Amino acid sequence: MTYNLRAVLVLSLVQIAGAVPLNSACSTDACGAGQSCRTEAGGSFSCHCKKPHNVWRIGGRAHCEFGCSDANLDACGGPSRVSSLRQLQDGRSVQECVCTCKAPWGGSACDELFLKALPMPPLVTVLLAVLATAAMGYVIFRSNPQARPQDFDKLMSLEAIDQLLDAVAFGATWFQDGFQFANDPHYVYAWAVGLVAVSSAVVFVIEFQQGELFADTSFMIVHILVEDGLQLMLYFLASLSSFSGSAGMPIGIMLGVVQGLIFFIMKTRELLQYDGARVYQGLGAEYNA
Repeated sequence: MTYNLRAVLVLSLVQIAGAVPLNSACSTDACGAGQSCRTEAGGSFSCHCKKPHNVWRIGGRAHCEFGCSDANLDACGGPSRVSSLRQLQDGRSVQECVCTCKAPWGGSACDELFLKALPMPPLVTVLLAVLATAAMGYVIFRSNPQARPQDFDKLMSLEAIDQLLDAVAFGATWFQDGFQFANDPHYVYAWAVGLVAVSSAVVFVIEFQQGELFADTSFMIVHILVEDGLQLMLYFLASLSSFSGSAGMPIGIMLGVVQGLIFFIMKTRELLQYDGARVYQGLGAEYNA
């Protein structure tokens, strides 16, 4: 009993020192006979068949005996990575599975991740979107510094629909891994887009409760720029990353660009229609032009 306890203590100290890793991912019995073991990210492992090639499995022994049939869930890494496969034969024996991979996976065995990348580092890309939005705001303000919305109910209806679509665009992009960029491992860009969307929702609630804010020209211009202009630029710059990867453009990013452009044009048009002669009334707030 004492001997076993001492042995455990000694082995534990050796493991801490890094000399003998007790829980190595690729242990001697991790994979089956005739299979090679590879260490994966996160401390896991994968087992790869030597014959046929490109049959492999993460976290367990691969079913090499099933070959390249569609019933073999380990062919080319499994159904989540391969869209179709065929057999490459040498005589009467199957030597290799030929994989047609699902984006963003690639390589001969669908074991390589081909990620898209932002045009620039995430913080620089966000800064570029802010600068472009500020330039649009300058043009709008110079066009009509006295601009005010004319129809409170119409604008609030647009805002409500816009908020809903903002949430749908962000959610769709997130669940499609649209915010997964090769040069943004910490999802900085996703945080930026999400922060803008949440800020817009908070401002929408405040506007609904305090209609007099619509009388403030500067507030309205900043509001439209942040809610629509900045989101439009962020999604547009994210869409450019689709040209650097194999996954194509996610539906969420497409929706973010399209709905951002439409609502930006509609709200800006409503804002610039001010003719200096109308009297605005909304939720008890009244001012003379």
